[in-house]
Amino acid sequence: MANEERKFDVSDLNEFTKVNEEEEVLDSDVQNDISFDDTKVFEWDAYEFEYHQKSNSWVFGLIAVVLVVVTIFVLMSNWMGVVMVLLGAVLIYQYAFKKPRKLHYILTKDGLLIDDKPYMFEKMVSYWISDSGVLYINAKWWPPRLSVQLDSVEVSDFDRFMKNFVNKEKRDENDTGDNLSKWLKF
Repeated sequence: MANEERKFDVSDLNEFTKVNEEEEVLDSDVQNDISFDDTKVFEWDAYEFEYHQKSNSWVFGLIAVVLVVVTIFVLMSNWMGVVMVLLGAVLIYQYAFKKPRKLHYILTKDGLLIDDKPYMFEKMVSYWISDSGVLYINAKWWPPRLSVQLDSVEVSDFDRFMKNFVNKEKRDENDTGDNLSKWLKF
């Protein structure tokens, strides 16, 4: 019985197939991204948002829009609308002249660190990089979208690194919110 032949069964085939598939996946990963280095660290300083200088005509435009809307609400006797428009105008005015802070960014295999606040890759849904070098991250937390200026960072290396951790969106242009924000100089 010592020389008894072992019969080949389906479980052996499944095990053999599983091992070969794992080896092929590892080989293809190495071939696809030979240059990937998970110990790489990207570190840079950038402003938290792009600031646009507002002229006097911008302020007069805001006042004109507010006066028109307030007049409509007064004619409709919608006093709550008047209060909301005035409150909104004050908030827009304050936000429009807010100067950006300079922040320190660090990207590692664990995630993105902005100053001392970590954003882990598990909480990121997707990302894309605009032609102007701005990284946009769709996230599972608030705010739902984070934008980061990629000043002094090699964008192609950065993009190759990010692809290994977060899904990249295919975007050819900015969305409506970005275009409106740029038009309003926010």
